[in-house]
Amino acid sequence: MLNKVIRLENALDNAVSDEFHAYRVKFNKLFLSEEVATAYASTLQMMDAKGTLPHEKLELARNLMILGYPEEALQCLNLVLVEEPQNIVAIEAKLQLLKNMDLQDQYSELLLECIKIDPSKDHFYGLLYKQYQQLGDIDGMQRVLQEAELNNIPIRERDMKTSAPTQIETLENPSYEDPLLVERFLTLFQGRENYHARQWVSDKGKAGYAPVSEPINPTHIRGHLMGLYTLGVYQLNLSNRVKWIVFDLDVAKEYITDLNDPQFKCWIEGGFRNVLLAFRKLLEVYHISALYEFSGFKGYHVWLLFEDEISAGLAQGIARKLAAQIDLGSYPFCLEIFPKQTRISQANFGNLVKLPGGVHKLTGLRSYFVEALEDNLLPRSISDAVKSVPLISAEQLMNLVHSLQPDFSTKDGQPLTVQNAGTQNLEVAAGDPLSDPQWLWMKERCSILRGICETIEVSRELSNNQKKVITYTVGMLPQGVAIVNALLRKCKTLQASDLLKSQLKGNPMSCNKIRAHLTNEANLELCNCDFSALNSGYDTPLLHLSDYMQSCGIGTAEHEQILRDTIHGYLELRKKNRDYQTQLKRTETKIFSLFEEIGVSEFKTSFGILKIIIDNKQKRLILEM
Repeated sequence: MLNKVIRLENALDNAVSDEFHAYRVKFNKLFLSEEVATAYASTLQMMDAKGTLPHEKLELARNLMILGYPEEALQCLNLVLVEEPQNIVAIEAKLQLLKNMDLQDQYSELLLECIKIDPSKDHFYGLLYKQYQQLGDIDGMQRVLQEAELNNIPIRERDMKTSAPTQIETLENPSYEDPLLVERFLTLFQGRENYHARQWVSDKGKAGYAPVSEPINPTHIRGHLMGLYTLGVYQLNLSNRVKWIVFDLDVAKEYITDLNDPQFKCWIEGGFRNVLLAFRKLLEVYHISALYEFSGFKGYHVWLLFEDEISAGLAQGIARKLAAQIDLGSYPFCLEIFPKQTRISQANFGNLVKLPGGVHKLTGLRSYFVEALEDNLLPRSISDAVKSVPLISAEQLMNLVHSLQPDFSTKDGQPLTVQNAGTQNLEVAAGDPLSDPQWLWMKERCSILRGICETIEVSRELSNNQKKVITYTVGMLPQGVAIVNALLRKCKTLQASDLLKSQLKGNPMSCNKIRAHLTNEANLELCNCDFSALNSGYDTPLLHLSDYMQSCGIGTAEHEQILRDTIHGYLELRKKNRDYQTQLKRTETKIFSLFEEIGVSEFKTSFGILKIIIDNKQKRLILEM
């Protein structure tokens, strides 16, 4: 009889085990097909089933977290701890979940209970100390130290500090179960509303992205962070606006195989650190922050994230101006900017960018965020990076635009060109020779010059023949020396002998000679300008300036035109100054009010001490550095 009972119990155990295995297979299938509601119902049904073992309940809790149901996951973990109060895996999972759900009191209570059950576990003392430290509870920190001393538990100094995660922790433990992280992720990395992309890799080692006609949702993000698949987002939404800018810094294609050489890799990592540090220092000048991310393949991404959407044309103008100030040194790097387009349509998606935190399917490496330091690139956890990054506000954005000094866009959001700007509104930004009106006019009409400029922006490299074309055409302009040198300084292969010393005289390079020099130029087929009306026997791109002279009235009324443009710029500056003075007055009034409410007359900032002083019975602010 006893043997029959034992056999019956074994049969029941096998039945339960088979049932859970069937659930596991079903859940994986439902999750991959993104049938969240059905997967959730199936998991709850299994949680209520009789005979489910504690380790199986742990798996159920994990599945509930993946689906985005933290409260139900917490209930499941509590069921495990009722059966096995000292189950360390369940305790650690519950602690992490309470932390993610921001249930600080319950988190502290669980740690106290763990210490009470087993006072010998030094790990829990360290966690509780950090918890009180983050809450600013000095008494609590002191109690933990006293309790540890009573139980002969040494709390090491590293346990008392919130240290940065190691690279292994950053790569292998993304916090995909944190609903706050997933929601923040969706908010930050918005793109096209009705599509996203999924990466594929063929058996032959080729990789690409396939569009998915569905808005990206929290379940997609969790699967991406888990490494089940890798997602990309099309940057421009249907209103031709963006929420972010990305700078893509990569090793040039011809050097990718050299990454297998340890010495080359060490050298190139130093180059990445130097360029990312240059980015950080440049952005600090404009008082904005960025996220720095290892892409999982051959380089790094620099993310600028905005509070509100901005036009793609404006974003592209900002990105180009910032990229032009980054020195890539002698390293074989390519720097691309996103957005690449300023307009899309229903049928044309434009370029996409891989979402951070996923596994690059071609290399098997997970992307992760880093902090750019003077001597190292220190990995950061996804949760810390995403939750703490300061977004660029509208005010910061306008300050950035004014500091960079381009006239980025017209009222309809289109990038400013000579054609849509009108000659009366062309202004040369101080210190920016590439905004010279004659150069802009000629570049807009000459496909060859325009193509060479695009090559500079994309690859930071020109052939010797391309350099000659730029030098012996643009170098003839009144501002030619500054324009040519500004263009050549963007190239990583610049030689001192390439730079112009003075304006060139004589005949500029002819169109025929340009075509002979640039037989492989992509824009060569567009080079068919008709100069017959000018009766010129020597065609050259500078002939386009005849239209410019006529439209501006330069010649007979050159000084009048210059005066008109100067007055226009002066009135614009006066208007901006009035706006700034009004905004400054409102801000000062608000500061006076806040000082009065708090009851102070000075406030310490990172720039110095801001003080209120009385001068001739008038209050004003001063900043002591």
